[in-house]
Amino acid sequence: MQMQTTRLTWLHFNKDAYSRMNVALAMQILSHSVVLMIEKAILDDSVKLNFRNKFVFLPLLRLCNHWNTVVDICNGRDGPHTFKNGLERQQKLIKVLNWFSEWKACHDKEVANGTKTEYNFFAAETWKCIQLLILSHVVVIQIYCLDQKISINPRTLNTDCVEHHFGDARQFAGGSTSRLSGLQFDYADFLSGISVQAKFEAVGNNRTAPAKYFSRPARF
Repeated sequence: MQMQTTRLTWLHFNKDAYSRMNVALAMQILSHSVVLMIEKAILDDSVKLNFRNKFVFLPLLRLCNHWNTVVDICNGRDGPHTFKNGLERQQKLIKVLNWFSEWKACHDKEVANGTKTEYNFFAAETWKCIQLLILSHVVVIQIYCLDQKISINPRTLNTDCVEHHFGDARQFAGGSTSRLSGLQFDYADFLSGISVQAKFEAVGNNRTAPAKYFSRPARF
């Protein structure tokens, strides 16, 4: 029997427009259960693969293992970031980032030598997102958990509010460009903040608020 228990289904590989944007499916491909599956396949002589040297899958195993660590920490699998566990989590995240950075440096060297192509590593945008995700959590843990002794639920951390605020700021500066000058952004940031406060006051159970100027019309 060569099947190992994982969460993987046909939905993880037969993609449509919706499932391509499903983060949960993508993360499960690099989950701990996949790590165990690869380990068992390498060590079990009864498992037959297309490669005689099954240890060629070790880099894939390490990738899954490292990224699973990032997902567990950033998704709050073991609870909130606190003063007690903050330093340990920072060290784990930096260790993972160091592994990716060494891979990137080795990749760049081999690309320069002509032994590999640029497609043997993540796209530049993906690599930047990996760095920002890891480093932002390291900084948040340092500022709030270690310095101020505040506990943070990592599941509540997301960039949606930043993206929405930046989108609002662009609209207040003409809406046609993302290359805002410092003066434009300062003024747009001020107007966007006022807009958010006005929307907050005019929703919910606030009966004293004026008419719902910011509500969306019903669609028929």
